[in-house]
Amino acid sequence: MILVGAGPGDPGLITVRGLEAIRQADVILYDLLVSHELMEEFPPGAETIFVGKEAGTHYVDQAETNALLVQKAKPGKTVVRLKGGDPYTFGRGGEEAEACARAGIPFEVVPGVTSGIAAPAYAGIPVTHRDASSSIALITGHRRSDGTVRTIPAPRADTLIYYMGVRTLPQIVKALRREGWPANTPAAMVHRGTTPRQLVVAGTLANIVKRATEAQIRHPALVVVGKVAAYRKRLRWFEDRPLLGRRILIAEALPEAKELRDELYRLGAEVTCLPSPALSLLARTPKLDAAIKKIKQFQVLLLAHPLAVQVFFQRLAALGLDARALAYLQIAAYGRATQVALQEHLIRSDRLIPLEFSSAQVAPLRRRKVLLPDSAPGPHAILEALKKIRAEVSLVPAYAALPAPALTKVPVHQELIVFPARQGVEELLSQVVLPIYVHLAALGPAAASALQARGLTPALSLRSADNAAAVAAILRWAKPRRRRFREAIP
Repeated sequence: MILVGAGPGDPGLITVRGLEAIRQADVILYDLLVSHELMEEFPPGAETIFVGKEAGTHYVDQAETNALLVQKAKPGKTVVRLKGGDPYTFGRGGEEAEACARAGIPFEVVPGVTSGIAAPAYAGIPVTHRDASSSIALITGHRRSDGTVRTIPAPRADTLIYYMGVRTLPQIVKALRREGWPANTPAAMVHRGTTPRQLVVAGTLANIVKRATEAQIRHPALVVVGKVAAYRKRLRWFEDRPLLGRRILIAEALPEAKELRDELYRLGAEVTCLPSPALSLLARTPKLDAAIKKIKQFQVLLLAHPLAVQVFFQRLAALGLDARALAYLQIAAYGRATQVALQEHLIRSDRLIPLEFSSAQVAPLRRRKVLLPDSAPGPHAILEALKKIRAEVSLVPAYAALPAPALTKVPVHQELIVFPARQGVEELLSQVVLPIYVHLAALGPAAASALQARGLTPALSLRSADNAAAVAAILRWAKPRRRRFREAIP
């Protein structure tokens, strides 16, 4: 069993070792605060179990989680317990490790970046400073079952960091004042630190409760008390991101959409993609193996998903072959993410077919014998196009794909919906009614035409689905709408 700290929310803060463990897992038990971006790293076929806890609600109690870890690890499976922040810092990871130790289950701990250090850093607060703080105390502000705060009196330290202190903030402040902390001591609350929803309220012990109430700060949040909290005035940096807090939906689930999502996320946006189909590896691939053995009968190898690339080269190696077996083939990649996956195997595709392709871009495959390792029923758009030009396509199963869960409504408070392709227009609008307040962006003429055919006029209409052009257009769209962030600095 491997206890892995996922970090405080920004998916980029996972450790290298933590990501390695996730990618090798057979079973993953994960928490509420694990980001969707990190969940995309879960390996196809891994069993995933949600055991999250939220303030006031327990989905799975701790004893049940401990028992699940032991049960899943006993058969020799690699079990990852993925926890927000650091597993040994108010994460109850010690209890889970103890349960494994008692059961004789070997375990490993991969520390994570704890929110008590990371969230203040993203808020512009150094938890230590040569001129202001040489000691830190990490404290739980969580109530006991009788409603009292666990740590009174306050520890002797220059900087106090309270986890889970939203509900007990008034008692924390009273306890500190009783201990002699001056009313003008700088203090701050950081809500959802390191994420696009980060909200910081700053003040002093005299007014932090009032300001936190006015800003409607909710869980998860932590409290920072000490002189270092005043450094936020000149060290804040995260809020300067041009898209911070903007909520954007990308109406596409393919890997290319995730490249755009990642770029928008780096600029501060909270980005959602359409739900992806659940992909899983097949226990056996007899049809793919048979096709590889007679690979010289084909003229074109068309790969339409990064997972298809992975499986194809795994089976090629398992059959005692390597890239030299492809010397007589033309290799085509459907989508840029697939092209990148091929490059990781030192293969440069002869042809890139974009997701939003024209008939001219598939015309060179007319009447060609095409091997297409993919999931059944396969990528619909490219298959239809190949049939029209009378290509002889051999679609062989390389992996399994279950349909993506249907949307019942657009995720709340979305400000912009980006359509990289016509398919996204058809898929999303067949499932939901768009709110009247949401803006639309069409990346390419096909997406724009599909929207206009439904009586919708995009606020942004680009000539192509180029990510760089899309980001530039979204930045221009967002500039006059740059929101003022709620904060209270004395």
